[in-house]
Amino acid sequence: MCNFFVCAVYFFGRPSASAKKATLKWRGGEPEWLSTGWRWAPNDGALVNRARIIATGGDQRMTSLANSSAPTLRGCIVLGCSGYPFLPADQVSVTFDANGVSLRSSQRAASFSYAELAELSITGPGSVTSGGGFVGGGFGVEGALEGMAIATVLNAVSTKTKIHTFITMVANFGEIHLHYGDLEPSALRVALASVFVKLRQMNPDWLSARKKIIEGQLVAGAISTQESDLLLERLSTPPEWPDLVAQRAIDDARAKAAVESGPPGICPNCQKVIPLHSESCKYCKAAFGAGSAWVVTPQ
Repeated sequence: MCNFFVCAVYFFGRPSASAKKATLKWRGGEPEWLSTGWRWAPNDGALVNRARIIATGGDQRMTSLANSSAPTLRGCIVLGCSGYPFLPADQVSVTFDANGVSLRSSQRAASFSYAELAELSITGPGSVTSGGGFVGGGFGVEGALEGMAIATVLNAVSTKTKIHTFITMVANFGEIHLHYGDLEPSALRVALASVFVKLRQMNPDWLSARKKIIEGQLVAGAISTQESDLLLERLSTPPEWPDLVAQRAIDDARAKAAVESGPPGICPNCQKVIPLHSESCKYCKAAFGAGSAWVVTPQ
């Protein structure tokens, strides 16, 4: 069982004057998505935008996680925890399945329900330059305090990755702080969208607030009773969105069938029998649309 480290990190690099930390968190059912954008200047003439994940394949990892029914974050490094059976510097995989979260290292494991998860937050600078060093300190402070144990852990991973994302999970029984180096904070937040949706839908305060808004719209006459029922249903059941590609194929097939079942005509170019209302000849490809001098003649 490890002790909780009340400490954070300061990176000795060259942050741009406008650099801000992106904070993406969920606390007790009231979601916050405070993404202000992060830019890091490895030198005076270049800015590295968090969209670098696209160039490094991060977009593929994000899509893969987002499409998974049980997204798993591999290679997470434990920075500190309380109430969990892990030690600092342990490497763990974190799986978010339909019912809860599972953490596993080579020697220890822990699983808990989403009902026990009070807070899930994703923070960090994202992509940074390599070659710097970490020392102990507080998130958001200018100074740095040397000698914190967490600095040793971060220095160990800083030579292996250029992405620094921090994950905090506060549960009923404890909390754990992890480093993840495969996706930047904003990309990881997108990849775990299904988890945040589930957490919101489990929170009675959030559900009550949304229901009151819908009921208020119904009382005000802004929506009908039928629309109100639909909106209330969507609070717990995902809507079935139309497939525009499939619908377009159905419409095209119906239009083609209507033409084929119409009266016959003669193609003025090849003299073959074709539907009278054809837009083109299926034999010689002659066009009969707007601007064409050819017109299909009745048989």
